[in-house]
Amino acid sequence: ALEKKASLIVMGTTGKGKLDRALIGSNAGRTIRNAPCMVMVIPPKAIYKGLDKIVYATDLTADNLKHAKRLLPFCKKLKSELLFLNVDNKKSKITIADTKNADAKISNVIDYIKTSEFIITDSDIITGIEYFLKYNRADCLSVYTHHKNIISRIFDPSKSRLLSLHTT
Repeated sequence: ALEKKASLIVMGTTGKGKLDRALIGSNAGRTIRNAPCMVMVIPPKAIYKGLDKIVYATDLTADNLKHAKRLLPFCKKLKSELLFLNVDNKKSKITIADTKNADAKISNVIDYIKTSEFIITDSDIITGIEYFLKYNRADCLSVYTHHKNIISRIFDPSKSRLLSLHTT
């Protein structure tokens, strides 16, 4: 990817058991962690039907939204709808001010007409993402990977990695 100056790596997952992948890792997990560009991981039973709806899970931080801009050329080329999803695991209720704040943060960075913003609450971020995907039938989930040191990875496992281990 470095040699070719790739903007995207596309790779499949093998479908090995969750325990095997958790204990020994996976090529996809290592690639996600180390790649110099975006990585698209395709689950074993995925059926391609287009990329009409892409969900970008975000914590709404500046660096996270800045990286969302990297999706725009793909979205524009494919005429995909881009749904921004924030799973709040700290609040019990989302206010109108919360949604306006999220909309403003996204609008300041993303210049694309086919976007929507969603904030949901769930005590577990991954469960919240999976719940949202179940009821919104997205074609693709996109997340930004924060690079962590080994100690952080042990005590605070990557949400991106956990999603890549069992996404459908």
